[in-house]
Amino acid sequence: MRSPIDSRNQSDPGDHVIRKFRYQHAYGVILSVMMINKDRPYRAIWCEQHEDLLAEREDDKFDAFQVKTRKAENGSWNITDEAFVKSIKRFVDFDIKFPDKVRKFYFVSNAEYSISDSKKSSHLSPVKLLDAVSSTQIHRDLVGDAAKGFDALRRATKKPDDDLFLVLSRVELVNGPTEKAFDDEICQNHLPRIKECQGLTPKSLSKVLNSLISLMERAADVQCSDPMRHCFSITSSDEVDPVLLGKRILSEHVICTIREACDLGVQYPEELATLNLNPSDKAHSVLKKKMERGGLWAQFEAMRRQALTAEAELLEVASRTADGKQKVSQVENVVLSECAEASLRMDPQANPIGPSMLIDVQDRLKRIAKETPSKVNYQPYEVLVGMAGMLTEACKVWWSEKFELEGDQ
Repeated sequence: MRSPIDSRNQSDPGDHVIRKFRYQHAYGVILSVMMINKDRPYRAIWCEQHEDLLAEREDDKFDAFQVKTRKAENGSWNITDEAFVKSIKRFVDFDIKFPDKVRKFYFVSNAEYSISDSKKSSHLSPVKLLDAVSSTQIHRDLVGDAAKGFDALRRATKKPDDDLFLVLSRVELVNGPTEKAFDDEICQNHLPRIKECQGLTPKSLSKVLNSLISLMERAADVQCSDPMRHCFSITSSDEVDPVLLGKRILSEHVICTIREACDLGVQYPEELATLNLNPSDKAHSVLKKKMERGGLWAQFEAMRRQALTAEAELLEVASRTADGKQKVSQVENVVLSECAEASLRMDPQANPIGPSMLIDVQDRLKRIAKETPSKVNYQPYEVLVGMAGMLTEACKVWWSEKFELEGDQ
């Protein structure tokens, strides 16, 4: 007997509609990346505020976005397609309602735009129409296919010639990511451009994207958890509606969402990096003496080699990117914190404490490398143990009671 969960219901458009909304919110993530990296002078992204997405610019103007998906079998966009016409109508209405507030109107889609040269459909090309509009001053100067296309769009939108032309002169056509693979495209091409996402695994990037899309979805909704919504006066012009503010996404909202998704925890500043990444033989002699005093003479050679490996890796990290020193500081301070906690838990009567403490430190660092690798910028366990060795050389970590190093310090 057949079951209703044996296969997908291809006739139900519900999941396809949800996918369309996800595409829209995902494009909001792309705009957020642009905002954070200052690719465009955006100070905030607004979701479902007059337009699908509204980018607030630093010059107090806005860029308005309509985001549309289209099945491949429907072909490329023509200027008389219903969804295109509706978007242009919205742009014109927006411009009339808020004159001189919008710098650019963007129509974004996964589908291509017609550039047909056929006599029958050449005038329906959005690309050709906008190219012609950009090279003229008034709609009356349009000729040939451009004039014919403009007239077709004017009849479809039922908007005045001057208003329509003014908006078309600021419309940009954008090819967004593909509908089938936009998640992967954003994870591979956009998110890694954010400092907090550099070095993340594909699984972590996917987790970040889902969290950012959820952020966009909440901003697009009218649901608001701000307690001030119950105090907001609908008859006063002196207060800002908390529901309205809930639609506004700032750079710090995006960064916080990324950190929560990655469980980055506390980020140690660059200034807290104290280690010399080019240690001398003297440092290794300190390591040997301290491990021998802690009852770890048999582990010295392995620790020395791990320290050398960590030194080489972290030296490359420090010089690879602008925030490399901060990343080294992060690893150093996380490992130092774990070593300090392990030392605190040791029985002061035990002699020596080194073996028990080293086992505890190893367990802690293995757990971090496996469960919360983002806390240490995805450095492997071996580098973390090597960092413990470097901290020992620098007299930040002791495997026994402190003692004089006979002038070696």
